Amino acid sequence: ESIDDIIARIIFNKNTLLAHNVGTGKTYIMIASGEELLRMGISSKNLYAVPNNILTQWKDAYNYLYPNSKIKVCYPKDFAPLKRRNTLLDIKNNNYNAIIMAHSSFDSLELSDSVRIKRLEDERAEIIDLNINTTTSANRLKQIEKELEELNSKNISIDDDISFDKLGITRLYVDEAHYYKNV
Repeated sequence: ESIDDIIARIIFNKNTLLAHNVGTGKTYIMIASGEELLRMGISSKNLYAVPNNILTQWKDAYNYLYPNSKIKVCYPKDFAPLKRRNTLLDIKNNNYNAIIMAHSSFDSLELSDSVRIKRLEDERAEIIDLNINTTTSANRLKQIEKELEELNSKNISIDDDISFDKLGITRLYVDEAHYYKNV
């Protein structure tokens, strides 16, 4: 399969796994497909979550391939408590072609309370609709009710406006996705 074919597959599919061998150009493919999605107007802001130890390598590759692209590189230090909010506001309020972020930073992003409530309500409805009468499903329903009660009773978080779903990310690329296979 050629690089052009792989990029086309990424463009035409919502989810694509690049399970190619080391040294086959996966980084280039992810960067080029992201830029192509931007050019075509399919995406408006791409996030690349990459292992902490190759963050600079990714920045260099991106700058080499697309030197005129507006990119933001988020180092773990940018997610320190005193910098986190400003970093997220910068991502939210600017039109970057790419945000390159360390896995540790990506892992710290949260969904807004409204999205979490919707997911819990959907899960509850699915369990009820399937009419599963097991101890496990009963326990899960109790856990869902407890989580919903906690979310509905708390005040909106000051950071809710900068949760992951409010950042404007339209495409997510995860380098070394096998780290997330059981998430």
